[in-house]
Amino acid sequence: MFELLYNEIKEYALKNKPEEICGLILNVGEKNYVFPCKNVSFYKENSSILNPINYLNATKIGKVIGMYHSQPNDKPSILDEINSINHNLFSIIYCWNNDKFYFIEPKLKDYLNKDFKIGQNDCFE
Repeated sequence: MFELLYNEIKEYALKNKPEEICGLILNVGEKNYVFPCKNVSFYKENSSILNPINYLNATKIGKVIGMYHSQPNDKPSILDEINSINHNLFSIIYCWNNDKFYFIEPKLKDYLNKDFKIGQNDCFE
């Protein structure tokens, strides 16, 4: 489904290595697009912070459905999972050390609009 997007993300990541890249996945009509954003982190070699102005510009083009970034680590961190959940967006993470992609689907939506019942759904998994 995201094969073309993966290729674009990988190419952009390898071109900017050792700095991490970041961006958004936009849906425009029936197509999904990679929307590169500026990494405004002070520590670009081991973190990425998406420029909020880029986010606002992206929303004028299409619907933000996901986000992505690259990193040297061999797998996503717990912070990557938390970001995906907090933004309720999927994340694509490209780890260049092992040349692998990881897809994080936020689980928060599983808990939205449910009645609270003590002893049944009072703790997250």
